[in-house]
Amino acid sequence: AEIISQSGKTVHAGGNLGTPFISLLDQGDADYRILELSSFQMEATSGLHPIVSVILNINPDHMDRHKDFKSYVELKEKIFAHQTQNDFLILNQDDPNTRNLGKGCPAERILFSTQTELDKGIFLRGNRIIARFQNNERKMISLESLSKGMRWQVENILPAIAVALLLDVSQEVILQALKNFTVLEHRLEWVRTMNGVDFVNDSKGTNVGSVCKSLNTFDCPIILIAGGKDKETDFSPLKSLMKEKVKHLVLIGETRDKFKGILNGSFGYEESDSLEEAVHLAKAKAEDGDIVLLSPACASFDMFKDYEDRGNRFKTIVKNLEG
Repeated sequence: AEIISQSGKTVHAGGNLGTPFISLLDQGDADYRILELSSFQMEATSGLHPIVSVILNINPDHMDRHKDFKSYVELKEKIFAHQTQNDFLILNQDDPNTRNLGKGCPAERILFSTQTELDKGIFLRGNRIIARFQNNERKMISLESLSKGMRWQVENILPAIAVALLLDVSQEVILQALKNFTVLEHRLEWVRTMNGVDFVNDSKGTNVGSVCKSLNTFDCPIILIAGGKDKETDFSPLKSLMKEKVKHLVLIGETRDKFKGILNGSFGYEESDSLEEAVHLAKAKAEDGDIVLLSPACASFDMFKDYEDRGNRFKTIVKNLEG
């Protein structure tokens, strides 16, 4: 939304994030309305027709609500159900649950990847973002020119650039917007560096797939704060990745016993009854070059109002840390 608005267009953004869609209609006319839609919201849609639709990834989530993973995927697929040959569908090549979607959809499919050069799509070549579609290859921007927090968001930056290019936003405007943009709250949000340790708020990481992606973002040792309200999610995919990426684990919330059952004594951890204590335990384990990451893999409602409340509490605690 920020990129497109800087091109001079009027943009209203909302949906699952921020302003409800129905309230956007009260804001008057707009050139574009950009929506983030949850599976809950997709349940209620019947004639949704975006000119550009984006599916970043699909991982099991809200299994306490949806019948099974197949049903959950089908809800996600509704986003392109009414698209036409004049529209665009942007999908994640790196996610096996998204790369093959929409092959029967008349919309033009465009893929993005952080791992593979694509014949058609947007991808990384070394540390540079390359856009190759519309009979053109453009060298967009090097990751080194982005802020630390933005470099952690490359999987979201790629489809954002693709959307902007498809809407005829100039490369110059895109680059300026990326360099000036402040990352979204609660999504791999850098909070503070203290004694060489980065503290990162990923409170929006409420499912296993999101946490796996967050852990894979970093090459340095991670002290992970995880846990919360159970959504009947299978935590087992985290086990091997935690052993590879996580230096120490601090567990909070009602899923502590479930985490411990998955780990089965194979991994060192501590438990905490409060987020404040968890942050202090994590800080005590962290050394220069480490990352303290709040990425819970769970909902927040056992201890907090919502994920935003959890993330804001984390930021306040971190900013008040001493020495």
